[in-house]
Amino acid sequence: AWTIRHVSDDGRALIEHYEGCKFEPYTNAAGALAIGYGDTRNVKPGMRITLPEADERLRSKLAREFEPHVLASLVRAPRQHEFDAMVSFAHDIGTAAFKKSALVKLYNDHNPTAAADEFLRGDSPDDEREDSPDDGALRQARRRRRAAERALFQGLVFVDAIRIGDATP
Repeated sequence: AWTIRHVSDDGRALIEHYEGCKFEPYTNAAGALAIGYGDTRNVKPGMRITLPEADERLRSKLAREFEPHVLASLVRAPRQHEFDAMVSFAHDIGTAAFKKSALVKLYNDHNPTAAADEFLRGDSPDDEREDSPDDGALRQARRRRRAAERALFQGLVFVDAIRIGDATP
């Protein structure tokens, strides 16, 4: 049995940094009502949450929706920093896209260097869209997150990974 089952504090900090936190409900890109770091469970109009509640919602969402799916996609045990980066990636692109990504194939084929480079490719269906004035900003945000995920995957501590991500044009 693999010993890693949950995202570390560093991994959650990276996700939190790039997701941003909203204490009141908002409509996410999929049109669903969300709160905190993008949680859609039990969100009601007019509700308000605290930072500790947002943190707990993220922990629960990762444990329920992302950590088991990432582990199920892998045929070999990840290191903590690799797992953290892959869960962040899956959280952003979805578990179905993660499972069929080149990153997973390369990682499972024992090619971590090539797998790390796949973070920079994005694997998001939204990458080619250009129908909104915000798309340039969204692509830049995604590039920054991917650079940070890649750095975390390669073993940098999250503070340095975020510094690299935020400095990416």
